Amino acid sequence: MSRGAVLAAVVGFAVLWGSAGIGVYKVLGSRRGAIAERAARPDQANAGVNPALAALPGTLYLVQGGALYHLQKGQFTAVLPAGGWGQPSLLPGGKGLVLMKRDPHGFSDLYRVDATGHAVQLTHNQGKGAVAGIDPGTQLVTQYWAMFPRTSPDGTQLYFTTDRYKHVRCCPFDVTMRVAQLPISGSGTPKFWTVDGVTQTDTHTEDGDYAGGDSRPIPLPGGGLLFVRYAYAGTTVTSQVLTIKQARGTVTQLTAPMDRCDQPSLSPDGKRVAMVCSYGRQVTTIEVASFDGTTLGPRQVLVNGVLGAQPVWSPDGTKLLYVAPVGITGHFQLWSAAVPAVLPTPAPPPPPVKTAGRSRVAAPPLPSPAAVPPAAVAGPPPVQLTDNLDFDATSPIAWAT
Repeated sequence: MSRGAVLAAVVGFAVLWGSAGIGVYKVLGSRRGAIAERAARPDQANAGVNPALAALPGTLYLVQGGALYHLQKGQFTAVLPAGGWGQPSLLPGGKGLVLMKRDPHGFSDLYRVDATGHAVQLTHNQGKGAVAGIDPGTQLVTQYWAMFPRTSPDGTQLYFTTDRYKHVRCCPFDVTMRVAQLPISGSGTPKFWTVDGVTQTDTHTEDGDYAGGDSRPIPLPGGGLLFVRYAYAGTTVTSQVLTIKQARGTVTQLTAPMDRCDQPSLSPDGKRVAMVCSYGRQVTTIEVASFDGTTLGPRQVLVNGVLGAQPVWSPDGTKLLYVAPVGITGHFQLWSAAVPAVLPTPAPPPPPVKTAGRSRVAAPPLPSPAAVPPAAVAGPPPVQLTDNLDFDATSPIAWAT
């Protein structure tokens, strides 16, 4: 295998790492033979949908096969044709979406898309990779990935995951991701929120190069970000939900590394968080917890023992939608789970600690890892909403009011 092919494979692995095994599952599923049925497109007449979809309020945006669809009143409609589209995120005020578009040459960009499907490019990550005669190694350090876009509550700033600074590092193989900020206009240079702990050129950090890095930023109502860090613990890779109040500031741990929680989703009121946790197993739990901006309350399991992914809150905060595989095909269908009306609140902050005549607020205790997933919350079982589609399990779902 050529050096360029090896490098491209490493980049692809790093990009998919944050999907918590979903990508591997999909690849294996595609090798199951002729017995696996081809999925219908959501907008086809034979798309199998539960009538309960018609009762969902607002508009859902989902991705299947690199195409973007929206769901209104139980009816799917194509918004963008297949073309590497994914990871839709809402712009405030109903002004459209921001999406990632993956290019087959080994990079991705972010686009702003209005209600008519008109797309405006916000990032420019092609670099020199598509130019004839460029060395494949150079291609990897001049092309970049931009993923998991989210906008600030006022719609002026764009937060996303990128490997854009890798060209200043020691090794072209190193594609560790970081969280960046850019004006929604796409002008200017990205501002990095998390850059290897201290400096942009540090190459040996506790989070571990090649582990995946920092991803999936979510702006918080009170300022700062919620995000996920993929890091080494010995020889294994963990995932952990954290918060950060300002760029390159101190992070606060919301979950323990060995719980392997990721894919966080913030409720519309900003007071609850949903997430997917694996605890090192081949299956996952979908969990919810109250959130005060700094600390999580005790986590509650809504769904256990599935390969669930991409939870999203309903506009009224009463349910979660997510995708999970069904049947011998392994296609990822849409599911719904009810959320308890009341969740346990976070523990009160520790009292001030007096030292040498002064008092200071003690740091909150680090979250303890769970030996086993928390017990499931009693309630109605999840409801399967589609049966012959195949949504992209690595692409978040957007739900507009």
